[in-house]
Amino acid sequence: MFANCIQQSALKIILFATLVVLFLSACKFNKLEQSTGDAYLQGLWQEDALLKHEDLVSWQSFRFKFTCDSFYATIHNVSKVNLDGGPCYQEGNWDEYAKGYYKVVGDTLKFDGNFVDAEFKYKTVGSCYRNGKFTDLFLITAKTDSVIHLKNLQTGTTQQLLLQQKLVCK
Repeated sequence: MFANCIQQSALKIILFATLVVLFLSACKFNKLEQSTGDAYLQGLWQEDALLKHEDLVSWQSFRFKFTCDSFYATIHNVSKVNLDGGPCYQEGNWDEYAKGYYKVVGDTLKFDGNFVDAEFKYKTVGSCYRNGKFTDLFLITAKTDSVIHLKNLQTGTTQQLLLQQKLVCK
């Protein structure tokens, strides 16, 4: 009987320890400190007109704000087809917004963020347009102090971003 009691206590301790380990490994803490990001990206960038966009059925143009390791994106969408989205798609022209963190790894610009509303606050599920994660990947094909050429690795489209205003990470 004494041995049975010890086995039950040991089992409870093992179960409790397992739950604690699972709980702690499932949590992911937010960053405590913001990193400085990439100096050449800091600022407001506006996409130059997409080449031959008038020949496309739909396209996107980007406006980015890079501050330290964070980004804020405005994505202007145009579609010549009826998306059957009701008033959300405003006759084929609409804007989407995203914010989060970015990282440059080699020649790839990686975004890890979420779609948000026009005030860059988290949006509710079921609101207009896309929601959830924003995880675009861009190949940096060329860069100068005031121009960055990107290739979207998901869509294959190319973007030319022009620096509108230089910012400094503080």
